[in-house]
This record gives sequence, C-alpha cells and structure tokens, in this order.
Amino acid sequence: MSRSGVWMIAAMAWLTGCEAQESGQDAKALAVCTPLAGATGDVALASVVGAGRDEAGTLYVVDRLGNELRAFVSQQGELYRERVAGTGEVNAEGEQLVTVTLAERLPELKIQVVTAADGTRRMGIFEGPLATKTFVVGEQGEELSMLADDSVTELPLHDYPAEMEVEYAAELEDGRLLVVLGPRDLQSYEDYRLFFGARAHLDEMPIVSFERLRDGGTTTIEFELEGANAQALFPVDVVDEMFVRGQPELHIDDESIGIELLENAPPADASYYCAE
Repeated sequence: MSRSGVWMIAAMAWLTGCEAQESGQDAKALAVCTPLAGATGDVALASVVGAGRDEAGTLYVVDRLGNELRAFVSQQGELYRERVAGTGEVNAEGEQLVTVTLAERLPELKIQVVTAADGTRRMGIFEGPLATKTFVVGEQGEELSMLADDSVTELPLHDYPAEMEVEYAAELEDGRLLVVLGPRDLQSYEDYRLFFGARAHLDEMPIVSFERLRDGGTTTIEFELEGANAQALFPVDVVDEMFVRGQPELHIDDESIGIELLENAPPADASYYCAE
C-alpha cells in the first residue's frame, strides 16, 4: 500500500517470451512465460561514498545515485547489488556518517562510512541487532580497510533480480482470473502487467492507463480485453484506522462483472502467456 501517487501511462512494456502461440482470444501472438521471475538489468556504479575490504577479503561499496544510497558486496571478485532496507545520514562533531542497512542478510548487516572534516574516510560493518541507528567504527563491528574509489569502478557489477510480485489476484463469477503484477523494486508504474483468462491460459492484456490515489492505494486500471474496454477498480477502505482492501469492481464496456479477491493467489498451477 505504500506505492502512492497518481500515475497515468499510455502502454506497458512487453516481455518477449518463447514458444510463441496464437491466442484464441485475439490475433496477437502470445508466448508461454514466467513473468514473476523478472530479469536482471544492467547496473553501474554512480558516485562512490566509500569502498572497503574486510579481513576475509570481501569488498563493500556504498554509492549514491541521485538521492538513493545503494550497497554492493563482492563475491569472487565481482560486485553484487544488495537490497537496502534503510539508510541514515548524520552530521555530528565535524563528521558525516552514512549508514545503509541490509535487512535481507542473516544476520542483518549495517555498512557505515565516516567522513571527517578533512575528507579522510573510515568504513565499518556491523552484524546483528543494534540498539542505535549508527555504530562506532573501530570499536563496534569490524573496521574495513579503505580502498580507492577508482579501484572498484572497473569491477564486474550485477544488479539484483527485477522480481515481480502479485499485486492483485481476483476471480470472476465464471472462474476466470484477473492477475496484476508489479515490480518488487518499483521504478515506474509502466512496469505493471495485467493477465486475464482461465488459470491454464492467463493472457497478457494491454494496459491503457494506471491510476493510484493517495488514499492508501486505491487503484484503477483500464485495459483492452478482446476488443472491449475494461476497467478494474481495487479500492482501499479504512477500518479501525487501518488501510484494508475493499471490494474490487470490474467493468467491461457498460457491463458490471462480479469479481472477488483471492486469498491465496494466484493458483500455483496458473500458466502465463506474455505478449511478444
């Protein structure tokens, strides 16, 4: 529910699949695909905040891309991007502390870069729970050996997989399904995808517009369906000061179709067919 704002898009990006087939519903070629798997994109280092090496030889790099702090950890001499769960920047006693938290690691890992007033830097890592937002490099966790920024810029880089998640899954009265997928790491609402049909043949449908409101996430999606204009509404209600998903609505041309959200969705045996 945190993806808020109003966005309108003209079309969705299509994922090219394999084993092309002709859909029985329209003339567009569709291909069996696994859209939930996503794909790893290209990534490059931006402005390096700090780079260091631990005693075991693992490299840790923090960089800044616009307003975003990112983290990379090495494996066999190559850098892999890690999902950052939280960041912090503090100026205290003439020092700047930049901290990123990698919550998907077990135990949780914090990387901290300390920049003194004269520009010298220190860097450290801390594993496990921490009572404070920052730690003292050299006294807590492990202090890293600092590396020159340009020593890591030429290393091979890998982005994390662009995983897709089920945003909505609903069932029509006749048993057909409507499934909306969104990126785990949201970059643009243009990356959303909509599938419709029987669970054995969920066809990707062209999204005409995508609108999300600032009321907790009420979403309206207009899409093309077998030559008709369709609109799916997924409202958000407030119950006991909590945001909860309301009763969805589906309209095809001027007809209102009964639709219910699925509790365990989508079915594990669902088969997706992507537009080429």
